[in-house]
Amino acid sequence: ASWSNLPPGRFTLTARAVDDAGASSAALPVEIVVRPFNDSFTNRITLAGPAPSIMGVNREATVDPGEAMHGRNPGGQSVWYSWLAPKDGTVTATVTGVGIVPLTEVYKSLTSTTLLSVSRSFEFEPTNFLARTSSDVVANESYSVAVDSLAGTSGEFNLSLAYQPSPPNDNYTNRIKLARATSASCESRNSGSSLSTMACRSTSDNGDVGLFVFICAKCHTIGDCVKRRTGRRLAFSF
Repeated sequence: ASWSNLPPGRFTLTARAVDDAGASSAALPVEIVVRPFNDSFTNRITLAGPAPSIMGVNREATVDPGEAMHGRNPGGQSVWYSWLAPKDGTVTATVTGVGIVPLTEVYKSLTSTTLLSVSRSFEFEPTNFLARTSSDVVANESYSVAVDSLAGTSGEFNLSLAYQPSPPNDNYTNRIKLARATSASCESRNSGSSLSTMACRSTSDNGDVGLFVFICAKCHTIGDCVKRRTGRRLAFSF
């Protein structure tokens, strides 16, 4: 007899035999533990496209030897995914738990014991069963996404990624030049932008780091350029 295609979880199997006379006997119960396929870092599931979404489960998952905790909170039942960045930009990973409190973090794809976190912000809403993290990504680099849950919980979840490319003037060398005039104005957006080398860092009271686009009329250095926080529509006047 065979038993296959079981979902992750714990199962009890009892074998019973019946002879032609109707007499029967049963073996002692055997407990079977089925772990998720992507329980191990080496078996992470590949996500494709700029906005993949997938249902997953971390029931009976474990941690790899030496694996760190994810999302700044203790867990212990992580599963893994991988994703290739199409271009420079940012990616936001959102995990919604089905009755569980999820945790998540994004890493450069090395090994489970030499993880380099690229997550630069975290949202953790245990009452809404939600975790979210945003990361800067580089074109054609592979990234690993860990999904865990608060210690003592496990179950089903939905993982979705939302990629946003960097604006064309993300780097100082690609700044947009305005027409020579006594005054000029323009509008842009700095969602998806990153910090250029030697750019000033603008930090708010809650620790968020501001992201920059460069739109310059008479700029000679990065410090001369207008800076605003991420995710805002920007208006400039010179």
